[in-house]
Amino acid sequence: MISLGLGGSPDLAEDEAPLARQLRVRPTAPAKGPARFGLHDGTGRWLSHVFFAAARVTAGRGRVAGAADNRHQVMILADGRLPEGGCIVVITIVVAALALAAGLAGHRSMRGRLEAESTPSLTIRDFVLPLQTLTVFVLAFVLVTASTSNGKADEAVRNEAGVVDHMFEVADYAPAAQRQRLQADVVCYVRAVRAEEWPAMAHGHGSEAPNRWSTDFRAALQQMGDDASAFGMLVSADKERSQARQTRIAESTPAIPSAVYWLMLAALAFLVITLALCLPRQNTTLVTTGLVILTVLLTSVLLVIRDVERPFSGVIKVTPAAMTTVEDDISEDFTAAYGDRLPCDGNGKPRTAA
Repeated sequence: MISLGLGGSPDLAEDEAPLARQLRVRPTAPAKGPARFGLHDGTGRWLSHVFFAAARVTAGRGRVAGAADNRHQVMILADGRLPEGGCIVVITIVVAALALAAGLAGHRSMRGRLEAESTPSLTIRDFVLPLQTLTVFVLAFVLVTASTSNGKADEAVRNEAGVVDHMFEVADYAPAAQRQRLQADVVCYVRAVRAEEWPAMAHGHGSEAPNRWSTDFRAALQQMGDDASAFGMLVSADKERSQARQTRIAESTPAIPSAVYWLMLAALAFLVITLALCLPRQNTTLVTTGLVILTVLLTSVLLVIRDVERPFSGVIKVTPAAMTTVEDDISEDFTAAYGDRLPCDGNGKPRTAA
């Protein structure tokens, strides 16, 4: 019997039970430990993993095994554990190669019988439909994944902008000795994010420039002491800012691995070649035009995926508009209250002493 171990808390096991029933998996219900489900079909050893992974992704429940949330890992093997990634790769390749070898060997041994019975043979056209389905499905799935990453990046930027604006306003309630310093750090932080970190995120990483001002902000909080009325609100707001920034930087990395992109490109090229081989011999103008249009559309989708999966570069990108709006607002308020006494220039870099 094959068991599926769903690691995590008891409430996760109860949450997965309906999914197991939909896949016709019978709970073995151990007394303690992660919930386990048994598959009675011996051929379902690896299919079970695919079903659970596909169902969880479709339901939007988060990432499967290997994601940051270890509670949502799926483990499959006779002893309840999933083999290492390298082992899965080897097994997959071996099984596929053995299946192909067995099929070719069987065809060779049964060739005479098949010819005697006039069994119809496969043609290139028989491969077109499954190849079309696979290519379109993969393109659609990857496009949704890339769009989701882009949306998360935009949401993180808006959240960070709102938190930074809130930090500046709450700093008005800080003691006079730290008030100007705290608000100056917030203004310079926003400027550094807009001028220094935004170009760096186009290459998939952050910048050290904003760290100077966030560190100085926390130093000012330590001097202020936890007895101040605004201390708790500022600490909480600074934590939310840090989390939003981490999410923003994390989403700047490509959502789709390069290997997946090249695989999609190879599938697209093979599909186009296969369709071209199936063109009629006569009156090909209309069909050829349709093939050209289909090629352009599929190529456009692939290029859109490439662009969308990098939220801070390319044509479809997240702009610092939200941060710029907050920067203009709090810079104006700071200048009205203290004059031109910011410790940084317009790009968030520290001013040099005259």
